[in-house]
Amino acid sequence: DDARSTELREKYRAHVRRTFELLGRAAVRAEAAAEAVMRIETALARATLTQVERRDPYKVYHRMPLAELQKATPSFAWTDYLRAAGAPAIEVLNVTEPAYFAAVEERLAGEPLADLQTYLAWHLVRGASPYLSEPLRGAAFDFYGRTLRGVERMSPRWKQCVGWVDRDLGEARVRRWRHDIHGD
Repeated sequence: DDARSTELREKYRAHVRRTFELLGRAAVRAEAAAEAVMRIETALARATLTQVERRDPYKVYHRMPLAELQKATPSFAWTDYLRAAGAPAIEVLNVTEPAYFAAVEERLAGEPLADLQTYLAWHLVRGASPYLSEPLRGAAFDFYGRTLRGVERMSPRWKQCVGWVDRDLGEARVRRWRHDIHGD
């Protein structure tokens, strides 16, 4: 709750609101969307271990049968999710932060469906923003680049595209290079 964190939270709220406005929501609806996102994210953040706590192996090791996780979070269909993700049959897993999953269950059970949809829409747009229109890319850069990292200018679009190709195909390029050099 220090001054810098409070300021960053307010700038983040403004960024979320601005993004929803760029998506076509009226100012009042964009403000309500920003409030919903902040409420859900704050509740989840409060249930998350700190960086220091995550370094303690005893605090992040909670072996749990899948059935027990399902019982703790009945609003989430774990078996369906894992199957759709292509995971092999899982009977036991490590639930690193049980309190976080309890908070997720509280949100799933207690939030209005429209607010959960808004929260998911926010994260979809946030994750895709580098690939979207200039106004959405610019809004994301203003907050994540300028405000959080202090970067003055966004890289030109062509450099971003080359970086994405290198990131996504970099390993394939290395494999091809090894094949060319070593014949394996």
